[in-house]
Amino acid sequence: MAVKALIFITVIIVGILVKVFLNKMESLALPAGFTFNDQACHLAGMGVGLMGSEDLALGKHGVLFITSGDLHNTFTQGADSASPGGMWVLDMRKGGAADPVRIQLGSFPEGRRFQGHGLDVSNNTDRVYSISHNGDHSSVDIFQIDYKQECLDSLPWDCQPVSLNFIRSVNSSIFPNYGINDVVEAEENQIYVTQWQPFDFPIRGTDNPDGWLEKLQGMSAMPIFLMGLKMTQVFHCSWTEDSEASCEAASEQKFLGANGLTIDQDRSMVFVNDPVDKMITVMERDKNTGKLSKVSEIKLPYAADNIEYDDEADEIIIGTIPDIIAAIKKSKGENIPTPGGMIVAHKDAANNDWIVQDVLHHDGTKLSLISAAARWGKKVVLGSPFSEGILVCQME
Repeated sequence: MAVKALIFITVIIVGILVKVFLNKMESLALPAGFTFNDQACHLAGMGVGLMGSEDLALGKHGVLFITSGDLHNTFTQGADSASPGGMWVLDMRKGGAADPVRIQLGSFPEGRRFQGHGLDVSNNTDRVYSISHNGDHSSVDIFQIDYKQECLDSLPWDCQPVSLNFIRSVNSSIFPNYGINDVVEAEENQIYVTQWQPFDFPIRGTDNPDGWLEKLQGMSAMPIFLMGLKMTQVFHCSWTEDSEASCEAASEQKFLGANGLTIDQDRSMVFVNDPVDKMITVMERDKNTGKLSKVSEIKLPYAADNIEYDDEADEIIIGTIPDIIAAIKKSKGENIPTPGGMIVAHKDAANNDWIVQDVLHHDGTKLSLISAAARWGKKVVLGSPFSEGILVCQME
């Protein structure tokens, strides 16, 4: 009798789990009737070593900064097995060169990897902040931008438009290896960093776990996903000229996978995107302590990745992943077109509600799996964590 009862209970539990799984998958699939408006889009940056363009951020003079890190191989095989990452720039002006230009990283530590992930460009301090996965640790690397005005005045550029000089790295024992995602400057000596993975990845990537603990952590991803466990967070890091950075949790708020990160113009509000939750959490910043407090949410129609606050337009630019099912298959190495695009969110002055508007939807046949978007006038650029190049679109 006891055995029959146990079998019955087991069947019920399995049935519930299957139902939960199917419901979750349905919510993350491409919405019915989804349409695309990518006819005026073309690939750029092909055949020049731009393996992935995970994040995009607009600097001054129409200069778009792009991180490259060959993240599929970085995550699955380890940083040492990936194509070398780097930093690139694209001229967003009408008449600018069609392809991005690679920028050398001046004074970068010799012998160290740079596999770029999330990116922030500060037009207050003229600095670039980039997540980098370096094999045995992940860091935030900080560079000073030197804009070359003589070159920037030419159309198209006829020389290197900017130089990037390494200032410092921010490292912390609370950063999971391969597990930090995006970064934003709060002050000249303060940053916020998102954690997208609850555990370290193996040094040689998820395909090569070393020992039972790394295998167990890898197998836990699906149960954590199905149960909706919120185990990631946002970190606040600060430092002085003479001291190493100190990092701690910025808030008690937890996320399924804290991902894209941005900050408003007066640096009072921080925005944290959680793709699986299809939601951006709006958090008020205590400028004295750096602590963050949740004040509201922006519900999104589909999953999204990186976000950037457009100070001039006073809105958030959002790179979208409307078909998470296809994105999961792509991340596991399947060569399939994965749709993505750009939406924007702005606050309605009349009632303080956030309004989300579609801008661009790409079917993934040219650039598969979109992680970031940028805009300059009617030009929209999309980036991808895994696919080569960028997608450049001229909107009507």
